[in-house]
Amino acid sequence: MDHLPALRAPETAARPIAGPPPVLAGLVRPGDWALQLGPGPVASQMVRWTGQTVVSLQRTAADVEAVRAALGPAGRNAGLVDVEAGDLYDGRPEAGPYDVIVVTTAVTGLSLRWLDQLRAGGVIVAPVTLGGLHPWIVAGRDPRDGRLCGRVIGCDLPAALPTAGGILYNQPPALPGARPAPELRQTSALPHRMTPDQYPALWMFAAATDDTITGVVPDGMPTWGPTCALTTGDSAAYLRPDGIWPTDTNPATETLAHCLADLALEWGGRLRPDVTDWTCRLDQIPGEDPAVLVIPTGWSMARPAILPR
Repeated sequence: MDHLPALRAPETAARPIAGPPPVLAGLVRPGDWALQLGPGPVASQMVRWTGQTVVSLQRTAADVEAVRAALGPAGRNAGLVDVEAGDLYDGRPEAGPYDVIVVTTAVTGLSLRWLDQLRAGGVIVAPVTLGGLHPWIVAGRDPRDGRLCGRVIGCDLPAALPTAGGILYNQPPALPGARPAPELRQTSALPHRMTPDQYPALWMFAAATDDTITGVVPDGMPTWGPTCALTTGDSAAYLRPDGIWPTDTNPATETLAHCLADLALEWGGRLRPDVTDWTCRLDQIPGEDPAVLVIPTGWSMARPAILPR
């Protein structure tokens, strides 16, 4: 099985994701030797934050030109970004080691080659996949025991979801789901006065707690966009800021709705934790030999992640 489609498959590499959280500007520091992987204008921003040239790797020649264009004529002529096209999984070892590596395409896990290109105390910042979301994590080695760990620094609702060839690991593809039935909508399970801007935190809690959570775009509901869901066969239950929306009254669907209700009530009972309250471990994919990625596991709000920055 190819665990690297987000890095290598054109249909997923072009899929938009939310931009990096503002806190990234504080993680990339003056004087850092930095590598940027993936599309977007982040490389030019990193030039300002580091005060020096930034190394970048892009999948295509068109992506390379987009990075150069974002610099403007003066920055392009000054060579402020050392950018090439290549396989994102490989990184740019010839220019390393790096203090910080910033990835701007959603990935199922971190390449072991990126980790080999970090200086001691360096970190990787990347949007990873979790139940249809892309929480941005900063990852590195815990100085207490050397284990790889990460902490979430931000998470927005996805701009789009992968298709059948997409990036979810060990989860069903996020495909369009059945149309919800408005007359079956349940509101009693949602925390009192929940606001739409708290929805990413609720979705993150549900996905980190239950690994069967996924993201679905229901048929005939274009204004909804990607939605937190549990699915079974042709049925689904959707968790939204305005309620839980089952698609039918089948017992299996009602069970899905009850599971979502329990998750929503637990999130409210824990005082509505934010996305940034979560940490994770990074472990090798079980049974993978040789290892190519380390993937986020063991999501927790109880275990602090001690990182160099």
